[in-house]
Amino acid sequence: MNALTRYLNRLFFARLTLLLFGIVSVVISFDLLERSDNVLSVTGGGPLILIQYAMLRAPDIASQLLPVAALLAAVLSFGELSRHRELDAMWASGVSPFKMIRALFPAAAILITLQFSIDNWGVPESSAVLRDLGVGQFEDISPAEEEHGVWLRSGRDILRLPVSAAQAGRMESLTIFRRDADGMLIERLDARKARPRGEDWILEDVVRRSVEHGEQQFAPQLLWRGRINLDHVAQLAREPRELPLDQIIEIIANDAYGQRRNELYQTWLHDRIVTALTPFLMLVLVISLVQAIGKSVPFGWIFMSALALSFGFFIFDRTTLAMGEVGILPPWLAAWAPNLVLASLAGTFLIRPESSRSVAVPAPRPTPRG
Repeated sequence: MNALTRYLNRLFFARLTLLLFGIVSVVISFDLLERSDNVLSVTGGGPLILIQYAMLRAPDIASQLLPVAALLAAVLSFGELSRHRELDAMWASGVSPFKMIRALFPAAAILITLQFSIDNWGVPESSAVLRDLGVGQFEDISPAEEEHGVWLRSGRDILRLPVSAAQAGRMESLTIFRRDADGMLIERLDARKARPRGEDWILEDVVRRSVEHGEQQFAPQLLWRGRINLDHVAQLAREPRELPLDQIIEIIANDAYGQRRNELYQTWLHDRIVTALTPFLMLVLVISLVQAIGKSVPFGWIFMSALALSFGFFIFDRTTLAMGEVGILPPWLAAWAPNLVLASLAGTFLIRPESSRSVAVPAPRPTPRG
């Protein structure tokens, strides 16, 4: 590792560490101001439970803010290099933007590993604990959310379970919407609970509502030939973001157990992989903007350009992800398209002619004769 590599990586990580810690701390502080009463009332604990809550919220917040922190750290690092004319000296000595990127490969490896580790282990583990405690984003499921519940599919039938029952893997307070071959609703079944009998289910305390005749009937028990695996209901009740990669792959391999759209999990599989590259792409974006704009404008314009491009990237990323989840876009395209567009844009800036970032070097004075 040469001096340039050590210097650039040290400069970048010093600012990344400070920014990431500072931004995450500020966000957690605001989160505590909003939810501290709920955390204390639900858990019945003291100040220590607030510290535990803050630590459990940190992975999710850090996962979302790491790309932003990497962008800001890169802007501050190269802004300092530009202010002290070190950037000019590097260019004059033949250090190209590609050499700068290559020198920052250690930073790339750490950023990719850190982002993937937080997403794949930190967020699922902390989310599971917060869900069990019923705090944070899992606090007090509202009646509307409970009623909306978790939707599953068995053949033509659509099943709705309350969120609490689905998370616990229980078939309670369920509603079954039965459809014909054309997908039209023909009957609604509301049951207090269901118990397995072989491959079928026995519904208890059932209210039957016929769509065609508008009739309502009560039955103490009713046989329902549905296929629902309780071992997977709790897993499917969690959001894909809360699942580690191996569980997402398992769900995809089993076609989401026939309960949900497989495209949802395929999209998140690709997203889990490509998201790990986003912080490093933010770093490359700043270097490419420095290359494209050079000394022609104040460095503040580079900062504003980087913020604008990153903001557009995050909007584009969330939009394509949602389109992939519902099957409008192929899963791989929905996840990879924003990063490919950002990488193409950065690459375009990087290959601009060398004259666009030329450094003015004073011509040597002629030596007087005599």
